[in-house]
Order: sequence, then structure tokens, then C-alpha cells
Amino acid sequence: MTGSSSTQPNDSSAPLLSGMFAFVGHFEQVINNYHAAISTAIDQVSTAEQAMIRDKARQSDTGWAPLADKIQVQYSPEERMLKYSVATEDIKENNKALSLEFGDGDTPPSPLLRSSAHASKENFGSQVTDKAYELLSGGY
Repeated sequence: MTGSSSTQPNDSSAPLLSGMFAFVGHFEQVINNYHAAISTAIDQVSTAEQAMIRDKARQSDTGWAPLADKIQVQYSPEERMLKYSVATEDIKENNKALSLEFGDGDTPPSPLLRSSAHASKENFGSQVTDKAYELLSGGY
């Protein structure tokens, strides 16, 4: 079928489409909440990683259990990765953590912090991306 219209649109005719498309509002929300979602996702992933490594330390028979609650996992924005440490002012606890992590003449190394840091390198970015997507999809 071919054809044409002999009638011309007039100034009083309504536009073919009017209003704002629903996806425009959605993407405005994504753009406006992007930084907050990334920040929240990083915090959630860091907190979950800290809880996991503390539980692992508590269940360890290598000597990490007494230091479990002092293990910290924090995000380093400069390196864009998680940093693992034992937060203590006590020199004996500090030396024990170093001996456990790296070993010494009496203690074989039990690299809980280094092995966890290495493992988190592989999936940190995807975990943050998944959490941020979840936050942005669910609305803020």
C-alpha cells in the first residue's frame, strides 16, 4: 500500500508525543545518586569483609583469635583497594600480629591479612559494582 496525505498539519494539532519519558527520570536519579551509591557500596563491602576476616581469625587455631576484634579493613581511595591492619597501641599485640603474619624463629607465618587482601583484589570491584547497582535500582 502506498499513499500520501493531502492534508497538512495545522498549528492547532497536538504533538505526536508529549510529556517526559519515564526513563529520563530514572537516569536523572541514577546520575544524582551515583556518588552516594558508590560510597555506600564501598562502606558495605568493607564492613562485610572486616566481619568475615574477624570471624576467620576467631576460628583460627594459629593464634589470631585474641587479635580478631582489632583487625580493621578500610578502603584506600588512593590505591582503590581495601587495606588490612591490626589496630593496637600495645607493642606486644603489635609484635604478635607481625609474628603471626610474617613468621619468626618460633612462629611459622600465618598470612591472614595478606591472603585476605590478595583474595579481595579479585572481587572488590565487582562487589562494589553489584552493591551500587542494587542501591540505584532499589531507589535511594
